[in-house]
Amino acid sequence: LAMRPRILLLDEPLASLDPASAHEALQLFRQLADSGIAVMLVEHRVDDVLAINPDTVVYMDDGEIKYNGAPDGMMASADYHKIKLPADVIMERAKADPAPVFESAVGTLERGTAGETLLSFQDVEFRYDRDLPTVLHGVSFDVNKGDIVAILGPNGAGKTTMVKHALGLLKPTEGKVLLDGKETKDLSVAQAAHTIGYVFQDPGQMLFAPSVEEELAFGPKNLRIEPEQIDEYVDWALKTVNIAELRKDPPLALSHGQQKRVSIAAILSMRSRILVMDEPTSGQDYWNYRAFMDGILQMPGFDSVIFITHDLDLALTYATHVLLLSGGTVAAFGPTHEVLQDKERLVQCRVLPTTLLNLNLKHLPQTGRFMRAEQLAHLVN
Repeated sequence: LAMRPRILLLDEPLASLDPASAHEALQLFRQLADSGIAVMLVEHRVDDVLAINPDTVVYMDDGEIKYNGAPDGMMASADYHKIKLPADVIMERAKADPAPVFESAVGTLERGTAGETLLSFQDVEFRYDRDLPTVLHGVSFDVNKGDIVAILGPNGAGKTTMVKHALGLLKPTEGKVLLDGKETKDLSVAQAAHTIGYVFQDPGQMLFAPSVEEELAFGPKNLRIEPEQIDEYVDWALKTVNIAELRKDPPLALSHGQQKRVSIAAILSMRSRILVMDEPTSGQDYWNYRAFMDGILQMPGFDSVIFITHDLDLALTYATHVLLLSGGTVAAFGPTHEVLQDKERLVQCRVLPTTLLNLNLKHLPQTGRFMRAEQLAHLVN
């Protein structure tokens, strides 16, 4: 902006921003446009961008411009399976289509029951050095078999730091972290990998092999899995994240979004009991992130799934439980439909309510649980 451009081009400027920061950024872009600077945004977060009333929307698919005009026209014509439109628009349009079928293989326990405790944080305090401030403050919660846990909170809240304790990458300054009943301070990272698999936020931190299929086979080989089973796991992981056609490609030559899917597939192929993903939808379009989340949760093999996300709709659609972290402290932890009802607390933690949350809250007395807009379309009047 110091160069005073007449046109400002922004390629996915909202990636990795928490909801409040994304909202603030969008308001700034709107102000710049109103001041006379032409602003072009390339974004997957269509619902968020539509909230600032763009003057023109260009919708592309398969390298072609499918729509170019006012936002209202795009919402009526765009494929709502491929891009994330406002929830009320999806709900209205989905009424004319068959009801979606989604049966998770994880998180199937009846409400009010709890399975075996797989991961337990007990009054965990952490600081990187004794001369530095404390990053985690008295963190306590349990993840049980059957739980799908979404971890929400602003940038810098300590989400990634907390999750790294589960793998033994970091050790508590005070308190305990138990993985499958054993303290992580007594486990090597390799030992923890038999129980828990972690997908880093930045795929570049994980990828190194000359081809995608070799990348996916590396973990299972080091876990001493039989070669025939490795091939089966690799094929399953490739299909789950929709990258089968990339199996011979070098991972580091792929786009950021494709690298993200390769990094997720590399952990899927290890078939750990607990799957942990840091920002799994970052850089993904709506179609792909729904496809691989559906695929992961519908395939048997995982006892629990934990994911860090800034996407509130991802949490309310897939999670059985939500952990809300703010300033290194657990602000709330519990069933998704309970934690996400407190809008005031969400805003305090820089997690902004979405059109899908508002729609679910409106119909919660009738449905009894949160769900995607396509499902609501067939269950409520």
